[in-house]
Amino acid sequence: MLGLAFAVALFGSALFVVESLRAVHRRASHEAPSLIVSHLEGGRPALIGPDDGERLRDLLGVRTITPRVWGYVFLGALEGNVVVFGEARGEGGSRQDVTVGPGVARLLGLRAGDRLALSTPSHQAVYRVAEILPREGALVSHDAVIVDVREARLLLGIPEGRATDLAIEVFPPEEIGAVSEEIAQRMPTSRVVAQADLARLYELTFDARGGVLGALLLPALAALLLLAWERLSGLSAEERREIGVLKAVGWATEDVLAVRMIEAGLIALFGTVIGLLVAYVHVYAFEAALLSRVIFGWSNLRTPLALAPATDLATLAALVAMVVVPFTTVSTFPAWRAASIDPDRALRGP
Repeated sequence: MLGLAFAVALFGSALFVVESLRAVHRRASHEAPSLIVSHLEGGRPALIGPDDGERLRDLLGVRTITPRVWGYVFLGALEGNVVVFGEARGEGGSRQDVTVGPGVARLLGLRAGDRLALSTPSHQAVYRVAEILPREGALVSHDAVIVDVREARLLLGIPEGRATDLAIEVFPPEEIGAVSEEIAQRMPTSRVVAQADLARLYELTFDARGGVLGALLLPALAALLLLAWERLSGLSAEERREIGVLKAVGWATEDVLAVRMIEAGLIALFGTVIGLLVAYVHVYAFEAALLSRVIFGWSNLRTPLALAPATDLATLAALVAMVVVPFTTVSTFPAWRAASIDPDRALRGP
């Protein structure tokens, strides 16, 4: 039972992490723009020109077109990049206030009111941390630093009138495909990414990471089933005597076989329940400390897991069947051997 619980805890942890990540991203994707348009030069992203957005405003279904200014800035203290986003604050907005993601704040020990220095070859400045983004959105904002758009242009070396890309809102959503095709025709050197395509990419990424992790755990389950086969195929003297007594008092072979199968099923079921409880605590109380590196990689700005339970009953039932059914099947042949023992031979012993 403990062996089954251990195997189920490993598989359950991987399942809980992947399903929760998928749910978090689905919530975050609803806030993403319908289309993201970027300019390509030589197959690489380049800055959007000032006239690129204007030529798209007459498209049917396009509600808003927002030029976005963002890019990467290296922080020596983190030995990694942070994503700097430009926020339009108007002439009266403070250029010295920044909002930082939870990952940056955690690794640098930042609190509201602290100072943060950002330095690039084109600009150097010290900003005041006005706000730290909540951990609930850490999947998309953990390494973000939001600054005034004027400061973002200075830090990233983006001249006035140009932008990193365009965020386009389309309504109704059914027109996204048609608008995307029209943009591709009007701007042949552009790359158009739809919200649905981005969501599909993340779904495939989570499935791939979870699949690799599950494949790594399969040998543990196979070894457990092999040990269970070896253990159940060899009956002890007490078990032989017990079966002999049962058959001597009138139990049929089918009755003994059924009891042995029920016993194996109960062991598998209780082991699975214990394993699922351990996996639940491991993922949602200890942030999947043993598996998070495999899921997220080894970046210095590794996303902290702020996950909520999101696994449905069908997925849990599939996990239970994946463990209970093989274990019970492995127990079938030893149970048949045990039920076929002659009562007199079983009582007399070997």
